Amino acid sequence: MTVNIPATVIKCLLGHFIDKRHLAYCFVGKDKRLISSGGDLTFYGLENLKNGDLVDDALQFVEESMFSDCQSIFIEHVFFTSDSTANIYISTDGQGICVILTDVTPEVRRIEAMQQTGNELNLCRERLRRLEGR
Repeated sequence: MTVNIPATVIKCLLGHFIDKRHLAYCFVGKDKRLISSGGDLTFYGLENLKNGDLVDDALQFVEESMFSDCQSIFIEHVFFTSDSTANIYISTDGQGICVILTDVTPEVRRIEAMQQTGNELNLCRERLRRLEGR
């Protein structure tokens, strides 16, 4: 499916991802070695990853099967460091895969806070039931 997206929309999206989402990318060859990388790798604790390095330890989600088919993969809310959680977009081409990381730490923290509030409300309801049962 081809979608015609105006250049101004693309520029706006790129600006958002680069400025606010700590965009980082890694091109990984079929041999699971880093071909090139860029963006805010430090945010994800990947600053020591160098061209030619095996990515097995740094990008543990990269699997052999990803290289076989022309596909796109989305992995949501992957924990990298105590301060960073990313959504991961992976696409294949003839020479390897492209891994794109975008920061979703604020969204994850918001979800965690809502879950905590829900848990606290459930505990309050349980306590109230116990008190009413006496």
